Amino acid sequence: MIYERAGRHEYDRDQALRQMLSLERATSLEGAAMQIAEAISSFALIWDQFPEKSETYQIRQDCRRLNRLLFSALSVMQSQSASQLLPFIVVPKGSPWNLPEEDVERHREFEVALKARRTTITSVSKEVPA
Repeated sequence: MIYERAGRHEYDRDQALRQMLSLERATSLEGAAMQIAEAISSFALIWDQFPEKSETYQIRQDCRRLNRLLFSALSVMQSQSASQLLPFIVVPKGSPWNLPEEDVERHREFEVALKARRTTITSVSKEVPA
């Protein structure tokens, strides 16, 4: 029960942060990169909800085009930033500009980071009384 509650609180925090991120105008290269990464993730979530029966060739082509544009802009921002935070901006969907092997490695890194985050949440929730 405690773990479920902690998980729900973490989900609520994530959703609140995602909403806040969309309500602020980026003022730095790092901020813009974070917003583009969020746009990529949001786009993937929206696309997953789109009914397959409604997909046309043109819609799939437009989605691939939008994906390429977003990943291209994010890549430039990551390469131009001096910040140490940008390497940690990981989107779960693979970049159309990467080789498949690179995406597999990035996905592994994403899974490790996600597992570490969940472990932290679990260990903190064990310390909090019910």
